[in-house]
Amino acid sequence: MKAGEEFTCPYCHQQSFLKLVPLMDGWTKKGDALACVSCSGIIEEVKKSDPLRSTQDNTSSADRLKSLLGDMEETEKISLTEKEGDKNFCRDCSYLIAHPFLCRCMKYGKEVNPMDDCPAFEKKKK
Repeated sequence: MKAGEEFTCPYCHQQSFLKLVPLMDGWTKKGDALACVSCSGIIEEVKKSDPLRSTQDNTSSADRLKSLLGDMEETEKISLTEKEGDKNFCRDCSYLIAHPFLCRCMKYGKEVNPMDDCPAFEKKKK
């Protein structure tokens, strides 16, 4: 028998289906059982799976993923510090006046996009 299978319940004598329910002892799960959908009468206990087998399944799935992706070497780490060739964005400029509806440049007195390059860039002081 398995969950979703149609059968005649020996408790309520109705034509019903089986559902998988957990068997609990307080807050501890002791196992699973197949029960009637209509009356919740337990029909059959389901044997627990072997815990050793579940770890083997996880290992084999990890191996399958590794074989799919191949052996990837660790790439060199990217430095997030400033470099000489970095762009000078208006969002990092001390002349930017940020507002929810409009960003303006104090130096040129015009509306700017925070991701624009600034020719008169001066880094904000922290």
